[in-house]
Amino acid sequence: MISIRRFVYLVLVPVALAACDSPETGLTTTTAVVAQPPTTMTTTTTTTTTTVAAEEAEPVTEWEVVVRSSSDQGEVLWVVIPPGNYNENSLEGLLATIVEETPGPVWEVHVFDDPGALEAARVEEAQRTEEQQTLVDQHHLVSLVEGNVVRFQGPFADSGEFILGS
Repeated sequence: MISIRRFVYLVLVPVALAACDSPETGLTTTTAVVAQPPTTMTTTTTTTTTTVAAEEAEPVTEWEVVVRSSSDQGEVLWVVIPPGNYNENSLEGLLATIVEETPGPVWEVHVFDDPGALEAARVEEAQRTEEQQTLVDQHHLVSLVEGNVVRFQGPFADSGEFILGS
């Protein structure tokens, strides 16, 4: 598909130049049909996660359990998801899916959209550097605690917490 800029240089400029070189002294107009610019846009992926409205949010379809351990109450999972346009509903859906698909009881799930932030969060809070804490604050999205409490974190912290399934 030819771009508008290329169309102007290849077609309209030569036509305009030819009209200027004409020995005729009268005014000449040229009409050309210009194609509409394409309606699709190219997007680039960034490494940030944003809070978006429900109709714009994308579901979380990929995740990786990076660390799994067992406690007396159940499994503790540390999960990484790709950066994306998520909202509270998509993150709640992810937690419900993880709980449903994990064998045995799940006591905690911690979800991040950056592996470095997950590693930083595993460092005791008092021992974290400022950079590590910033990573955690920006990329720790949601947690399931005590087996059924959804607690939003980082960019979603204003959403508070609630009981999963309620």
